[in-house]
Amino acid sequence: MAISSIQSSHQAYSPLPVQAASGGGVKTASQSGMSGDTVQVSDEARALARQAGAESQTVTGVTPDQTASSQTEDYELPLEAYALPDWFMGLTSELNMVDTQIGIKYYESRRARYDALSTKEKDDLAEYNSILHGCFRDELKNHGIENSVDYYREIVQNLNGASDQVEQAVKQRLGADPRAMQLMEYFGLSLES
Repeated sequence: MAISSIQSSHQAYSPLPVQAASGGGVKTASQSGMSGDTVQVSDEARALARQAGAESQTVTGVTPDQTASSQTEDYELPLEAYALPDWFMGLTSELNMVDTQIGIKYYESRRARYDALSTKEKDDLAEYNSILHGCFRDELKNHGIENSVDYYREIVQNLNGASDQVEQAVKQRLGADPRAMQLMEYFGLSLES
């Protein structure tokens, strides 16, 4: 799995907010599946969360109970549920990737190569990222993937072949966009990846 500094999956869909801890305000490591720290939520924080939920209900028409039930399943997803598919990373410039090698010298890093780009090149890379994210986000929506649970099942696990379908649709959209193709060529990217 590659780590991207562009946070594409975060922009692709709006993840559901995490449900406040229950059971006296403490969520232990064994309850969350993680080890180490514990968190205590104060009564004041709970009151503020209830107040925020009531305010959002007036705006969205969704009750806090409806939101809480949809959050529960989302909250228990593994970290991999938020990963970008490998094919997406093939459409992303290496300049967006974070170096994972420990002890790398700055002048050898991707960050140094990014910093060496001109302002216009950085703007072009940002434009390409925006086009790519837009295509990805639109195709997720077109394929009925509207939340992180759907994303995990259909894209990360590729249960019904949706990831392959989204991949083909994104590549078709990029191929039909002359500016995207121009930027891909400049940054050494290809639809054949």
